[in-house]
Amino acid sequence: MRRVQQRVSILMVAIGWVVACAPGSMALAADAYPARPVKILTPTGPGGPSDTMIRGIAELLTKDLGQAFIVENRPGAEGILAGEACTNAAPDGYTLCLAEAFNTQLLPLTKAGLKYDPSRWTPVAFFGFLPTGLWSSQTVPANDAQEFLALAKKQPGTLTMGAFGRASSPYLHAEALRRTAGIDLTVVGYRSAVAAWQGTVSGEVSASLYGLQAGVPMLASGKVRLLAINTETRLAEFPNTPTFNEIGLQSGTMLWFALFAPPGTPDPVVRRINERIAKLVYDDPAVKERLVTAKGFVATAPAGAAPADVAAFVRTQRDTYAKWVAAAGVTPE
Repeated sequence: MRRVQQRVSILMVAIGWVVACAPGSMALAADAYPARPVKILTPTGPGGPSDTMIRGIAELLTKDLGQAFIVENRPGAEGILAGEACTNAAPDGYTLCLAEAFNTQLLPLTKAGLKYDPSRWTPVAFFGFLPTGLWSSQTVPANDAQEFLALAKKQPGTLTMGAFGRASSPYLHAEALRRTAGIDLTVVGYRSAVAAWQGTVSGEVSASLYGLQAGVPMLASGKVRLLAINTETRLAEFPNTPTFNEIGLQSGTMLWFALFAPPGTPDPVVRRINERIAKLVYDDPAVKERLVTAKGFVATAPAGAAPADVAAFVRTQRDTYAKWVAAAGVTPE
């Protein structure tokens, strides 16, 4: 009997030692991270605002943490290629995933048979919102939004909208216009938002949606026109340019970008990445201006916030986008 009690005592001491040491061990593992290069997958092509932003942040993380953070572009298939790679990667912190509002919120609502669920991804860091402009090519005989919409109504199906899949904002906006204003725009598919924008500049398509600040430099060339902006109120810089709401387009669904990790990535590792990004980027006004604001992003909450705050924001966004998809009459295909 005494031997049994001794064994139980020894077992309890061992269990207590493991429990007591576990938090320290997890912290130690997080402190040792990363021990090898880290890959950041992105669903966009090279050269766009989000691509240049994340590459700048990757350089900072590389210098700060002593291991290479490598950005790998995986465009195409409406973000599915990058999404599957993110979901199937080992949950060890060595694969991170840049994702945007549309391929995390809209894709599950518009794509039937999707083999992964973005809601299972682990939120790591939020970068900000990207105000979007509705741009038309100079080849379109319309000087403003009213003339563009009147032309589309007069000649249904002749004007084209560049988009990158049914889970994209341009596609849903075209559907919304078709239903609310009786305007028929033919949607032309591209591999990325950058490619659709280039198609607008060249006159290959009539219009597209693209980041406001990224597109503004092309205004001076005369190759594009800014028809509307996805903001709540008109901007002082563009007092004559209406908001999306003013021309009958959905507002309140601004494009945002965040960093995620595969499902099951340990919390200490997630917190370490989050804390380093917050300190390196959002706690330094000069760096935030150079890498985020100068790229056209609005770095308001939850930008730079803790992972729990990012997760709460993403959950509320799911309801917003679900209502938008239902209003546009889009069902999964």
